[in-house]
Amino acid sequence: YPIKKEFFPFSLFAPPISEGFVRLAQKHMKPPRFLWKDPQLQVETLSIPGWQGDEITLYVLSPEGIETPAPCFLHLHGGGFVFEGSNSHYRLAMTLAKEARCKVVYPVYRLAPDHPLPIPHEDCYAALCWVHAHTDMLGIDPERIAIAGFSAGGHLAASLCVNYKKEWLSSYLNNCAPEEIMPNACVLSYPVITSGEFGHQGSFENLLGMQSDADKAKKYKQDLVELVTLDRHVTEDCPPTFLWHTYEDSSVPVENSLLYLTSLIDKGVLAEFHMFPFGGHGLALANEETAAGNEYNIQPDCQCWPEMAAKFLDKAM
Repeated sequence: YPIKKEFFPFSLFAPPISEGFVRLAQKHMKPPRFLWKDPQLQVETLSIPGWQGDEITLYVLSPEGIETPAPCFLHLHGGGFVFEGSNSHYRLAMTLAKEARCKVVYPVYRLAPDHPLPIPHEDCYAALCWVHAHTDMLGIDPERIAIAGFSAGGHLAASLCVNYKKEWLSSYLNNCAPEEIMPNACVLSYPVITSGEFGHQGSFENLLGMQSDADKAKKYKQDLVELVTLDRHVTEDCPPTFLWHTYEDSSVPVENSLLYLTSLIDKGVLAEFHMFPFGGHGLALANEETAAGNEYNIQPDCQCWPEMAAKFLDKAM
């Protein structure tokens, strides 16, 4: 996959991400203060039961003056299953809430290495179930709940859509019927989909707890490769799905979206896909607001994706 030649010298000095570095980074991760300083947004912090009853945090973002019941996004951030949402993830969630005039529910799902599969999936499923059970309290239209995932969060979002009836996931639900909490639509941005040839192996090593045990890694790859290769699990019950990716994404190749799109089409699921030629991985809004000081993350051609997604959702939900 094409990588701009000026980046190659830097790759020679990029050390692998060790478990020690991950744990140090996780220790200092916290939501940015600007999340609560936007006068156009109300942000509520809630705690709900996650996997096996352990609590997780939800941030509920509501634009000022929004009419209720409102549409809702369940926003699942990326980070390779080991990093919490960066500033760009929060800015993205804030912008979507304001510009799409919807409520955004942002779960802080738990992370590897301490919380590998199935805990991140269960936490996100718990959040989806909780939102459906509290639509009146939240002022959310239960017929207009979409799920949006970015990179590794795209894997979690797609996994909820393809596995929501599977016992390993839906056993959490207790009194929630799986068919009652299926998202009405799905938006996937540069998602991690396959663990095969085009997979982002680091994400799956994190998710499956395979970093430090070669024998365990071999066993897991034999036992779980099917489970986490999501394009092989698409059914006709999956919700309408909007996908976008860039051709130049060298971290999570565009084939991840293409494989998932092909499976959606094969099952007759309504879908829309856009591949933009330029830009690396994790572009978010592809503008200065989410570029984190990296000019290459500013890609004007990609900045139209939220408007495209909104038009798709208006017709699909």
